[in-house]
Amino acid sequence: SSRACPAMRLLYKLVRGECGFGIDIDSANRIVKVHAAGKADLDGLAREGDKVVAVDGEWLTEQRHMLAVIKSRRPAYEVLVERKAAEVAEHLASALGAFAAAGAARVLGVKARRDAQKGMGLTMAPHGRVAAILQGGPAEEDGQLEVGDVVG
Repeated sequence: SSRACPAMRLLYKLVRGECGFGIDIDSANRIVKVHAAGKADLDGLAREGDKVVAVDGEWLTEQRHMLAVIKSRRPAYEVLVERKAAEVAEHLASALGAFAAAGAARVLGVKARRDAQKGMGLTMAPHGRVAAILQGGPAEEDGQLEVGDVVG
């Protein structure tokens, strides 16, 4: 009997570059290609195999494709994806790199919450780093994340 690989849900900002997002999506809302040197590749957040389950809080279904939700030419969208847990761990290990090897970093489990109006209350930088904690948002209220933390 085969067991499904555990998946985690990740929230990140998908940013449009000069030539689009730099990804290809299949009919099941799965990222099948991250184009080398494209915006998504340079940001380092999207991964081939990510299944996009929501865009800006709008849930997707088999009948509701991501591209139907992203109709405008907005520069960025907040996407919620499912990714295999083992790949998340690999991404974190890669992002932490020398810090973890030197004992200068720890991996912690943090439960983040999302407010309907304020989102998670943080801004992400490339490679899953927290760029800013927004004043009055859930991340500031919870006090668990700091600027520079790596989230995966």
